[in-house]
Amino acid sequence: MFNFKCFKKLAAITLAASMAVSSVYMPGLTSRAYTNPYDDANALAWEDYGIGDPFVMKYNGLYYLYYSTKDRQVGVQCLVSKDLVHWEKAGENGFCSTEEITKGAYAPEVKYYNGKFYMYTSPAGQGHFVLVSDSPTGPFVKASENFKMSIDGSVFVDNDGKWYFYNASDYGIIAHEMSSPTAVNTAEIRTGAWMNSINAPSNTYTPGVWTEGPFVIYHNGKYYMTYTGNHIHSQGYRINYSIGDTPTAFHDLSEGPLLVETEGDVTALGHSSTVMGPDLDSYYIVYHNLVDKRGSKRKMNIDQLVFNGDEMMVLGPTTWGQTDPKLPEICEYFGTDYDAGKWTVKNGAVDKGFVDLSLEGSILSKASTTEDYSVEYNMTNTDTNGTFGGYFGYKDSKNYGFVGLNKDTSELEVNLVVKGKSTELRKALPKSFGKNLDLSKNQTVRVAKSGNNYEFFVNDMLMEAQEITGLGAGRVGYWANSASGKGGFIAASSESMDSSAYAVEQPVPGAFPARDYAQGSGNGISHGKKARQQLLKAGDFLTYNLNVKEDGVYDVSFMGNATAGTKVTLKADNTGVNQTPFDMAAASGNTTTSASQTASYIYRGIRLTKGIHTFSVNVAAGELMVEKLTFAKEAEKFEGYTVDYSKDTDLNGAYTDDSKLAESAKVFKLEDEKLSTGDNTTGKILYGSEEDGDCEIEADVTVKTASGKAGILFKSQNASVGGADNDAVVGRNFVQGYLAGVDNGKITLAKLNYNYKTLASKSFSVQDNQTIHLKVITKKDRITVFANGEEVISYVDSNPFLSGRSGFRTDSTNASFDNLTVTPIVSEERKELDKPQVTPTGTPTICPTPTPARTVAPTPTPAKKVTVGTSKITKVTVKKGKASVTLKKISGATKYKIVYANNKKFKKSKTYTTKKTSKISFKVKGLKKGNTAYFKVFAQKTVKGKTYTGKASAVKKVKVK
Repeated sequence: MFNFKCFKKLAAITLAASMAVSSVYMPGLTSRAYTNPYDDANALAWEDYGIGDPFVMKYNGLYYLYYSTKDRQVGVQCLVSKDLVHWEKAGENGFCSTEEITKGAYAPEVKYYNGKFYMYTSPAGQGHFVLVSDSPTGPFVKASENFKMSIDGSVFVDNDGKWYFYNASDYGIIAHEMSSPTAVNTAEIRTGAWMNSINAPSNTYTPGVWTEGPFVIYHNGKYYMTYTGNHIHSQGYRINYSIGDTPTAFHDLSEGPLLVETEGDVTALGHSSTVMGPDLDSYYIVYHNLVDKRGSKRKMNIDQLVFNGDEMMVLGPTTWGQTDPKLPEICEYFGTDYDAGKWTVKNGAVDKGFVDLSLEGSILSKASTTEDYSVEYNMTNTDTNGTFGGYFGYKDSKNYGFVGLNKDTSELEVNLVVKGKSTELRKALPKSFGKNLDLSKNQTVRVAKSGNNYEFFVNDMLMEAQEITGLGAGRVGYWANSASGKGGFIAASSESMDSSAYAVEQPVPGAFPARDYAQGSGNGISHGKKARQQLLKAGDFLTYNLNVKEDGVYDVSFMGNATAGTKVTLKADNTGVNQTPFDMAAASGNTTTSASQTASYIYRGIRLTKGIHTFSVNVAAGELMVEKLTFAKEAEKFEGYTVDYSKDTDLNGAYTDDSKLAESAKVFKLEDEKLSTGDNTTGKILYGSEEDGDCEIEADVTVKTASGKAGILFKSQNASVGGADNDAVVGRNFVQGYLAGVDNGKITLAKLNYNYKTLASKSFSVQDNQTIHLKVITKKDRITVFANGEEVISYVDSNPFLSGRSGFRTDSTNASFDNLTVTPIVSEERKELDKPQVTPTGTPTICPTPTPARTVAPTPTPAKKVTVGTSKITKVTVKKGKASVTLKKISGATKYKIVYANNKKFKKSKTYTTKKTSKISFKVKGLKKGNTAYFKVFAQKTVKGKTYTGKASAVKKVKVK
């Protein structure tokens, strides 16, 4: 539950003005307080530059956001938040530094250490500097000379106190050891974290490939590095991650990008940082998206990050209302609004943001924690002897836990008192640069408890993990144990050791771990906290909370394995989805599934409305071991299509608009009533919708030489080109989908997920200039490929793409394509869903109860309202009586009305109507040289002979030349 009291107290500590954030109201549930991107946070940032390369750190209970400085501007801006949602200006008028070296400061990151805050930044990409401050809001002043190295410096401190500096390079992400907070060793360590779309990851330089934006965290014994690439102006700019057993050696565990989006309004996602949420357990990834396709304006986004065994997953990217990060149940900043009624103080006082305790002084919350919890303390030991620290699990003077920092011995001390018997644990605090932590400066200590398992952290460094019995729920607070000290922000949350993921409303569409089911469901099944799989036997059930983006039909895939005869019933909002038990074996193309095999069981056809729902998986018979669930939106009506190049005069609606595939599309041309490419060309072209599901695809493919590589793309989404110039070659693998085609004398089936993975291949006689008729049948997780009528490949993908566009791809080949036909295959589940509801005949009973349709949270279908989006003028010039205009393309718009005048009130304006959105050129009247002209545009849509007009765009003004 949202802790309104804590939120109110937090709000009183910083500026009174908080930003309004768009919301979605859901009765009886926590409000959806934020929607990506954070437009309001960006309103506080650089004009026409926004928030790029966002970095968030937490200190003493508050979050601080730093971001790149606009080119040629001086100073670093800073925002502060209590909850990761509402942001306000911090520092001096929003600036935490005005040092001259911050001109164009790229990707500033801040690290706290022993009372000082160190900022690492690369001004205009020219090496790196360190700045230092006594406060997270500055002023930060220069503390080092330029120690060179490429952009995006990031610092990580390991559990042993050792510091590492990471930066971008031509060889992936490079690590350096540090000899002090202001000194980085020049020796390079190639980490293996590498975003390479052309060849397999290696330590050799590959032209056109670039990796940047590193960030490292430690979790459950593993090191995770997120990084980004390939170029900010590519729609294929994305975030990947790698995993390591050390902080300097990583390998790619994932099958593809951690975050990528090329098809919506929020695209080109990159440069992230990760921060723990206010509940002291969850993780959030903070990243930006590009606003201007060829500019530098960016906006900030935030989504929850979860773990599935060793796998890292982001519940996103989301662009619809999400629940606020959960706040702790107990929290106190000990500021001027200190709530004395909720605390018991002995031998102490509260003043200026701290509780000040003398010898044997204490302060205890009157409220108690739950059995499992996390507690955060911010503490300063002001004495030379004894230990200052925090209480946890406090019941009375004979039953409590205590964790503290001993300034004299530089140790973490844990004292457990059960029924008056004391057990002590001591752990030497790690040294950084050969020096002890300065315990006279604020240090952060965190305790996490789950069952009898405890973990103890100091400044996010894991000090000790212990099994402790005899202590449960209790009060929290501070205690000066034969010492004196000060306590800052303190918080206690009911979440610990990844339990925060269980309460998440899983974004749909999207994928999430099976183990993250809602608390209280599962028929007594225990959450496998660090496990990847969840076992269900007959009679077991799991329930998930879903946050559905929009009304529609959805498919769900269960990744895992099932015994023969496993049958499942599905429910949404306690309403049965399937009329008869769902046979898992029939739902997968894998007919030989064993306990050691992983498969995908797909159910197509669940109608959901926008908003919050529950979704339950109930095992009626057999056993199901499930790893993760994936929901995808299915086309409301997928009718199929044929592309006849003998009749078309252009590329016939291919998905090549704007910068997504524009450079790739230049590879293709209509020639001899076919779609052809030039010599040694690479490109891809797509048709249809990203919501197209199972289908049969046929086409004729001709390669000029037998060694050529060309074929059919299908179930394809998030297609893009790559590199600084949106190069089709750099972006040859920039798509999520499948490819079936000829490849050097073979028929090959491959999976493309911003990389290339051969799934199956078979030798096949291919002659120069031979036309091969390819047919692909996609049915759930099975893909069957035919060549000239012969079945050559049958493959089952255990982690399949569920839907997407179809089209063609050529790779360094001269090829031609013809007779593309896409025919939908309708699943039995979808047929059942689409059956019209039959009204029973006969004499009705009084107050009859209708049989519910398989529709979740049904809403009446409103009369269709034609809406037209708002276009935008991205570029305009007026020269020698002619205007050149570029517009933002609006889906469904049939034409655009450009209005111009020589005054901003548009008196005596003139109009020009066009169907194009780029390279529009037309003569203008009444615009005099040297004056300012004003332009705006309206998108229009014609439906059944009637024209509908969208809202006016923002006005664009330009000097007439």
